[in-house]
Amino acid sequence: MIKLLQNRNFSLLFIGQLISQLGDFGLTIALPFYVYQLSGSPLATALTYVTRALPMFFVGPIAGVFVDRWNLKRTMWIANLSSALVLLPGFYVTSVRWIWLLWLGSLLESSCNRFFNPAKQSFIPQLVRKEELVEANGFSSMIESIAQILGPILAGGLAVWIGFQSILLIDIGSYLISALCIFFITGSVNNQSKVGNRQHHTVWMEFKDGLAVMVKFQKIRVLCITVMMFMISQGIIDALIVVSISVVLHGNQSVLGYAEASQGAGMVITGLMMGWVKRYISYENMFAWGLLGVGLSFMIGFNADRLFILLPALLITGLFTTMQMVGYRTLLQVETPPETRGRIFASVTSLMSMSAILASFVSGALAQVLPIHFFFNLASLALISAGTFASVMFLKLKGQDSPVKKV
Repeated sequence: MIKLLQNRNFSLLFIGQLISQLGDFGLTIALPFYVYQLSGSPLATALTYVTRALPMFFVGPIAGVFVDRWNLKRTMWIANLSSALVLLPGFYVTSVRWIWLLWLGSLLESSCNRFFNPAKQSFIPQLVRKEELVEANGFSSMIESIAQILGPILAGGLAVWIGFQSILLIDIGSYLISALCIFFITGSVNNQSKVGNRQHHTVWMEFKDGLAVMVKFQKIRVLCITVMMFMISQGIIDALIVVSISVVLHGNQSVLGYAEASQGAGMVITGLMMGWVKRYISYENMFAWGLLGVGLSFMIGFNADRLFILLPALLITGLFTTMQMVGYRTLLQVETPPETRGRIFASVTSLMSMSAILASFVSGALAQVLPIHFFFNLASLALISAGTFASVMFLKLKGQDSPVKKV
């Protein structure tokens, strides 16, 4: 990990990401609570998550095509600047009458991120050597985890004392700092050389080329099916965790902040150990075993109805979450041809989004007539099923050639 930090470009990218994600996690905690305070509606709160997820499905696949065409560095810093701009109208929302501006800002911010995220995942293999990818992805997950610890604490404290608008301002500032860090990355780190032999291709043709890779190769197909199952559970949890903490645990933003921070702490621990973990566990098993661990710990934590059990369970969840995330990202980076990475990452994300949207909307609506525990148990079972399916299929496909060798 020390060698990674000595890489100037890699360090600039992730210093910016740490700051940006601190703002993001803070707003992720503060926004649904603010919507719930203004509206008092579980459905309105669930719509906050739905608006963030919709662009993953409708914008993501097309964004991936352009990411594969454009300069990656420029795509990322412009996406950051755009995210900062679209959040500005949120300062004027002080009543339920204007709550739609929060949904609109969330929708547009997520749309900008549909360009940023696949660009970042395509960018990382250009900044580090192949043998450093697992540690680089582990470091990326650790950065997210640190932000997940500090961001909710920041939001939980500041939102109570100085208001939602302050959290919004912090997130806007974090996007601007991230854009500046990326702007100062130097060297030949763009993908424009890949465009020459495709300059006459249409967006639709390139989109179909990306889908062809996903359909043709079984490992990528298994990964797509599994992450859809994962996002069904994530959609349920995201939509209802605020209601669960408010109604079942009688908590507020601070309690949600403690929950997010506990999970983030577990993620940091695994991120620090990733250099050791990669020696003994394959990418495939990191992904599959991570899903199993997350499902089991979620089931224990959310059935306990006690904060002193939920927080340690979420700590364990974080340990397995990093394994799952690193396995997923490294598998796609290794198994996907470089010229299609943007499209593959964006398309997989769109499938994840479709699952999360449906799960969030349905669970948010049905939570008014069905008990909360039913949905959290359903989410846990989806994760356990996904991990079991991935373990069996990756064992069956062991030794299959990577599409990178065939395309």
